[in-house]
Amino acid sequence: MIVEDMTDKVISVIALNDGKAGMDGLDKERINKIIEETSKGSKYYESQLIKQKRIDDRMKAMKERLSHISSPEPVDTLILELEKQRDLSRTIVHVDMDAYYAAVEMLGPPPIPPDVPIAVGSTGMLSTSNYPARKYGVRAGMPGFIAKKLCPHLRIIPPDFTKYTTIAEKIRTVFARYDSNFSPMSLDEAYLDITDYLKNNATDPEKVAETIRQEIYDATGLTASAGIASNALLAKVCSDQNKPNGQFYLKPNRDEIMNFVGKLPVRKVGGIGNVTSQLLKAIGISTCSDLFNKLNVLKVLFSDLSFDNFIHVALGMGPNRLSSERERKSMSTETTFRDTSNESELLNICRDLSNELSQELLNANLRGKCITLKIKTDTFVVKSKAHSIKGYTNEFDLISNTAVQCLRWFFKNIESKPLTLRLMGVRMSEFGFEKKSQGTLTPFLSTSIQKEEDFVACPNCETSLSRLSINQHLDECLLSETKEYLHTSEELNRVSPKLSSPDVSSSKSLYKETKNVHSPTCPVCLKTFFPTSDGDSSHIDDCLSRKAIAEILNKEKRVTSSEPSIHHSSNKKVKTIDDYFKT
Repeated sequence: MIVEDMTDKVISVIALNDGKAGMDGLDKERINKIIEETSKGSKYYESQLIKQKRIDDRMKAMKERLSHISSPEPVDTLILELEKQRDLSRTIVHVDMDAYYAAVEMLGPPPIPPDVPIAVGSTGMLSTSNYPARKYGVRAGMPGFIAKKLCPHLRIIPPDFTKYTTIAEKIRTVFARYDSNFSPMSLDEAYLDITDYLKNNATDPEKVAETIRQEIYDATGLTASAGIASNALLAKVCSDQNKPNGQFYLKPNRDEIMNFVGKLPVRKVGGIGNVTSQLLKAIGISTCSDLFNKLNVLKVLFSDLSFDNFIHVALGMGPNRLSSERERKSMSTETTFRDTSNESELLNICRDLSNELSQELLNANLRGKCITLKIKTDTFVVKSKAHSIKGYTNEFDLISNTAVQCLRWFFKNIESKPLTLRLMGVRMSEFGFEKKSQGTLTPFLSTSIQKEEDFVACPNCETSLSRLSINQHLDECLLSETKEYLHTSEELNRVSPKLSSPDVSSSKSLYKETKNVHSPTCPVCLKTFFPTSDGDSSHIDDCLSRKAIAEILNKEKRVTSSEPSIHHSSNKKVKTIDDYFKT
């Protein structure tokens, strides 16, 4: 009976999210049945089963805490204080390309007919799908093998980031005409503050947004949707209202804003994904109106960081001072692929990722000294190994050699042999500003290598983190389903320095994970913006006891070595990179 109950519940975490544009009117019951039948018995299904169990434990703990709360204190004073800060003076436009990667692929050559369902990604994971595919329930973040079951004639195309980047430059040229300090969130979307443009050109917001979209189409042959509002949070939501190839304007009027926001399902708000929506639904919150009406309860059940995010969302308040720059704490590239234990193939993937990372670092004029290899096994176990070097670098040879040696270490020391992976990523962090890196490997190497960190996987998003940082990440991660939101979590961080995350990643993965992340910030990213704003919180949401979290983490089979501390000694003999991998 217990197994049967869990089977019923797992659908909550793997069920179709039809909140994406182009997915209205789908037969969700039929699609969810196909998703469950197709995934049942797979490693993906088993990992999601475990994830749902963790979510259920959280909900149980939260309800238990709620049962002991008799009369939560009102939050009227806090609402009044925030209302005093409401700023309706700016006009923000969020431009979002329609199914960007898929749309680019449809341009060809050879061009693909508009009625052919396609997706970009792999059988392991999809990064996007076009609108014909969405009519079958195919969407981003869905394993490709499930998508093929929903739509047998679906064409899955491997990503071509060179192509996407080239076209993105044309799109950004258009943005710069209207806001030279526009804030790009990714290759396919950006925020523009057109307040000054409106003043200088005596025009109205809707005409400007329409012109921007037309110029993008003229330059690329691709359509874009736009949202226009008084802040970034609202503009993001508005851009999804009339997709594809449409726009929506929310006037800068407090009553209209509250009416608009109140009707929104919480899943429509960036950063509130599957996990968070389940937690909120457990206490009777499905819409942003429910969110507003239960703010006093949320203040008791969640941490200050989480509550601050919720109250801003409920009031439709967000950042409206954009910035094209942000402090970057890390940069990474990662990709998913078919399960493979072929060492040669895995080594090539590692070198390719190192090359991509090196190019990204060079383009951003960044150099770092901590190189981390992240892997996800075929059983969805996430592990990382980090190495610190003496100087700062962005050179391919050093990055690649270090990452490859980390991978060889996993080949040799992994418990379950052979090492079979489905995801790999390479990250650079600890940035510095040396003008020129040294030419050989040896001078960069520390006399004591960073030991494998005591990494554990986040019970929510499975991001690998050190035990010293897991609590803060969990606190933020409850507000964002990083596998969907990494992308979103990165956004509002760029928009407002106040809301930036301490760890940001740039990722080209098909299946983005906080990673970034801002994200997310893992957001995922992730993380970041309203849902994962920066703060000094070092604990998880109050609804979860420390004991419960400890029990969850103890179940994770991760390396339990102590958190490393790097000490450099000029008296010690410098070792070569191979010395660090000798047993």
